[in-house]
Amino acid sequence: MSVGDIFDEAFDLYKRRFALFAGIVAMVHVPSQIALSALFLGMKMNDITGGEDSSANVYRVMGMLTIGCAMGAIYLFLFVLQNAALTVAVSETYLGREVTITGAYRRMLTKFWKILSAWLVLAMFFSLVAMTLMTFLSMILGMVIVAMSAGGSSSDTVGTVMAGGMLVILTISLMVVLAGGGAFITPIIIVEGVPAMQAVTRNRMLMKGRFMKILGTILLLLVITGALLITLYISADTAMELLVFSWMKTSSMLKTTTGEIIFALIWMFLQPFLMVCLTLLYYDQRVRKEGLDLAFLEQQMGSNVSGGRRA
Repeated sequence: MSVGDIFDEAFDLYKRRFALFAGIVAMVHVPSQIALSALFLGMKMNDITGGEDSSANVYRVMGMLTIGCAMGAIYLFLFVLQNAALTVAVSETYLGREVTITGAYRRMLTKFWKILSAWLVLAMFFSLVAMTLMTFLSMILGMVIVAMSAGGSSSDTVGTVMAGGMLVILTISLMVVLAGGGAFITPIIIVEGVPAMQAVTRNRMLMKGRFMKILGTILLLLVITGALLITLYISADTAMELLVFSWMKTSSMLKTTTGEIIFALIWMFLQPFLMVCLTLLYYDQRVRKEGLDLAFLEQQMGSNVSGGRRA
C-alpha cells in the first residue's frame, strides 16, 4: 500500500470499530487523567508565592516535580500497555476476526513481560542517545557563544537562534532513534510473540531498505495528528470561551480544568488512529518482505479444501 492507501484503510477501520478502539483507550486514559488532575489540584500550585514561606514553596515545587515524574512514568507504562491492547484489536479487526475490549486486554497480558522488557531496553537506549546528543550540542553552543563574545559581537540573538536550531536537531534525531528502534516492536510481539531482544532485531530487519520512507510516513502521521489535536483544542476552547465563559463568572482554576478536560477528550479520540496506522504499516512491510498476503491466502485455501473433504 502507498501512504495514502494506509491512511484510507486506517480511517475506514477507525470508523467501523470506533467504539472498540475508544473503549480500549478510555479504560486507561480516563482513570489516569482523573488521577493526574486530582493530584495537581490537590497540591494547590496556585497558592505558591514568593513571600515569607518561599523556602516551603521550594520544597512543595520539588515534591510536585518528583510526584509528577513518578505519575508520568506510570502513565507511560500504562500507555504502552494500552497501545498493545489497541494493536490486538486493530490486528484482529484487519484480519476479519471479532474481538472485544476485555479480550484485547486479556491477550495483551499474555505478552506483558515481553512488551515491558522490549520497551525498557528501548527506553534505556533512547535515554543514552538523548544525554549524549544534549551534551554534544551544549558543548557546541557554548563554544560558539564564547567565541562570539570574545570577538566583541552581540551573542544573544545568535545564541538564541542556535539554541532553537539545536533543539530542533535534537528532537528530530530522537524521533529518528525512537522510530527506527521501536516503530513495529509492539505489533511484532503481539502478532509474532517473539522475545524482547528478538523483537528489537526484527524491527530493524523489517525497516531495512525502506527506513526513510517508513520514517517519513511516521513523521507525517505525527504531524497530521498533532495538527488535528491543536486545531480541535483551539476551536473547542474558543467556543467555550465565547459561549460559556464570556457571560458566566468562573474562576481561573475552573477554566484551566475545563481546558484540560477538553484536551484529554480530544487526545483520547485521536490516539487509536496512530496505532491503527502503525499496525497497518507493519502488515504492509511483512507483505512486501515476506509475502504475508500469499501465506494467508494459502492458509485460507487449505482450510477450505480440508473443510470440503470433511463435508
